[in-house]
Amino acid sequence: MSVDSPQIKIKEIHSVRWFSFYNALDSLYRSWQPLAIQFEQGVSKSLDPKAKGFLKTMATAQFLIVTNVLMDVIPVVTHLNLVFQKENLDLSAVGPAVQGVKAQLERLKSEPGYHESKILAELGAKASHYMDVKITDTEQQRSAARSVKAGFIDNLMAALDLHFPADARDMVNNLSVLGLRGLRFMSAENLKEYGNEKLKVVRSILTRVPHRLNGLLRNS
Repeated sequence: MSVDSPQIKIKEIHSVRWFSFYNALDSLYRSWQPLAIQFEQGVSKSLDPKAKGFLKTMATAQFLIVTNVLMDVIPVVTHLNLVFQKENLDLSAVGPAVQGVKAQLERLKSEPGYHESKILAELGAKASHYMDVKITDTEQQRSAARSVKAGFIDNLMAALDLHFPADARDMVNNLSVLGLRGLRFMSAENLKEYGNEKLKVVRSILTRVPHRLNGLLRNS
């Protein structure tokens, strides 16, 4: 293993924490070469079955491409977490933040991001070695990587639609009027009508989904 290899820790993944997922992914991405070399040495010296299994998984074009795809995708979702972790969340920012993430995911689905473009260029049409490590590279692996990418992004988009439906985003956006921002700069005439239209939208949404509201009231 090279003395120039990064000194990093492999992070534990928590299923509900995107930050922990990214930290673990970043550690794997940055340490792929020394890990693969270590497993190569384990196989050549002692035929270690665990090392052989890890190497068989890691030393493939599919693994490399999918890892780099995740390096493009996960930070997009992680950024949305930052929006909701602000001490004073601006409700009007929720809708645009979700829409912005969805737009970025759509773009990544249709075209390679920075990391994916980089790994595809480095692998070329077909690679036998990557970073001095022997790898397998077949069309089946590349096709599988494309399928994994599309499926993963589709699942993320579906999850965003499930947790942030259009009606809910509209309601949250219009509820931001209760923040009373900018009132000091309004004229007395404008203050009379302040918030009326937005609250009408909230009322309209709630009357369309009374069962949701009743459920919330029963559980509160």
